[in-house]
Amino acid sequence: MNNTQNKLLVLVVDDQDAFLQAVVDEIQFHGFEAMTAKNGLEGLEQANKSKFDLILSDIRMPNKDGQWFLSELRKTQKCFPPFIFMTGFADLSIQDAYSMGADGFLGKPLNPEKLEIILEKICLPLEKRWSAPPKNAPVHHISKNFSCSYDDQNLREISFGRGGMYLGIEKLAFEIGDSISFKFEFSNGDIKKFEGSGNIVWKKENPDGKSDEYGLYFEYLSPDTMKSWINNLKNIEKIEVIPNGK
Repeated sequence: MNNTQNKLLVLVVDDQDAFLQAVVDEIQFHGFEAMTAKNGLEGLEQANKSKFDLILSDIRMPNKDGQWFLSELRKTQKCFPPFIFMTGFADLSIQDAYSMGADGFLGKPLNPEKLEIILEKICLPLEKRWSAPPKNAPVHHISKNFSCSYDDQNLREISFGRGGMYLGIEKLAFEIGDSISFKFEFSNGDIKKFEGSGNIVWKKENPDGKSDEYGLYFEYLSPDTMKSWINNLKNIEKIEVIPNGK
């Protein structure tokens, strides 16, 4: 939260004036403040001077694009502010974007309803973002015990990012958009149980009978899991929102 004005401060980065203004108008309509930049270089300069609650950035831009901007930003601001890519092209896979440290996508042309959801949820403190159980029951459930810690380097089936997780467990069969509840237990480490729910946001299909791989974005974490995970994030400064795999 922007303390001086008691409003969220959003940075919008895009080289197309009409789209840039449309996004700014929507942000201001919802009572937030906005600053703008025309390319990744200007965006990074702004981000280093002001404390933003959210960054929305195009990918294709002259004089340093959105991927460069995110990569440079995460060298110093590893997990905050949330960063949303705005694009109407397949410039970057969702899988790679989450691994780089992006927190989501906003398509072009502008969808005001989706922007409103981003403003209302992505900008929330993690304690509030993950506190509400899903309104509809998840379609699938995963439950598994592991004889190691959650961050064991030899654990290949799952890997945790700051906002989601990679799933490479055998015999899983999901589709993008599926709602999944999960419960994982670990014999070692500070986090013994990881429980909650989320949505499948990417899927990697593998040939020759090898299990498919998935990226799951957290929507809800149980109170105990949320408390331990937020404490964990304060100490490790993860860049990846969802890991690309192991």
